[in-house]
Amino acid sequence: MKKKAIFWVSIFLTVLSVINTGCHNGSLEQEVKIDCTGIQAASIPTGSLQKVEREYWVTSSVPEYINMYIYVPAELSKKPPIVVSCHSCGNSANGQIGNNKKILEAANKEGFIVIFPDNRERNCWDVGTQKALTHDGGGDTQAVAMMTRYALCAYSGDPQRVFVMGGSSGAMMTQALLAVYPDIFKAGSARAGVPAGCWAEGYSDRNQWGGLCSGGNVHKTADEWGNIARNMYPDYNGPRPKVQLFHGTADRTISYNNMAEAIKQWTNVLGLDAEPTFSDTIQTNISSYNRDFWIGDSGEVELEAWHGINGPHSMGYEEEEILRFFGLSDSE
Repeated sequence: MKKKAIFWVSIFLTVLSVINTGCHNGSLEQEVKIDCTGIQAASIPTGSLQKVEREYWVTSSVPEYINMYIYVPAELSKKPPIVVSCHSCGNSANGQIGNNKKILEAANKEGFIVIFPDNRERNCWDVGTQKALTHDGGGDTQAVAMMTRYALCAYSGDPQRVFVMGGSSGAMMTQALLAVYPDIFKAGSARAGVPAGCWAEGYSDRNQWGGLCSGGNVHKTADEWGNIARNMYPDYNGPRPKVQLFHGTADRTISYNNMAEAIKQWTNVLGLDAEPTFSDTIQTNISSYNRDFWIGDSGEVELEAWHGINGPHSMGYEEEEILRFFGLSDSE
């Protein structure tokens, strides 16, 4: 009984800490300065998905096939947070907004902005080439970083509350962005993705597919994975974003083996123990999960791993839990 009591007290204090502090890395939080030189806000309607023309957000060479869509609620909070939601292979911004109904409900209630990157001329996001896996390398990741910078500048957003999420290829983009742009993103939630850099193994630009990685055939040590992520922005020495991972154990599209590899990567990058601080099992309306949590030196949960028991590839988003992890469930 005593162990159970300690366990549930730990859960309560952890969730309370996340809600109260959002996704800042405790005492490691640093002032973030965004260069808004040359940024002018486009005049677009609120309350629906809108395209932002490239002339407003593109400030250097990035792929022509990428477009920016944004959802701005009618009533913005002061210094609104920014959520970037990345679609899967073969999908689009219009498709992704349909997958994020609770995210949009929260955006309307709490006054935060949601960015929907779009690459409908391609199959998947490029997270396998050197340019995509290099800070300001001119690839897909830089394009998304530019969109985020635009939203922060155009809407006086809060640079301490910038988050990214996605499923499948969008999850791969999420983990890549956390490694390539840890200076911009404070937390990310990835469902059915792969570790940052894994997609480069056997990558084909013809269909943006990483065959070795998708099959779960890429295995590295925690140090190797951590170095891969750190080398995507070697000059960065600031706090690292928090990470939330979801993966179905029966995924036949992106092997569940990638969950273990991602855990090795992010525990190493975040300086966490290999073993979780605590674990539990829960049932939601989407799946049963075995969950692992890691508490860092900040006293907050810095890594969550949700193992969907017998879950397939295309599981629904646990939107309420993503919002909770981002600290957007009850923002001021």
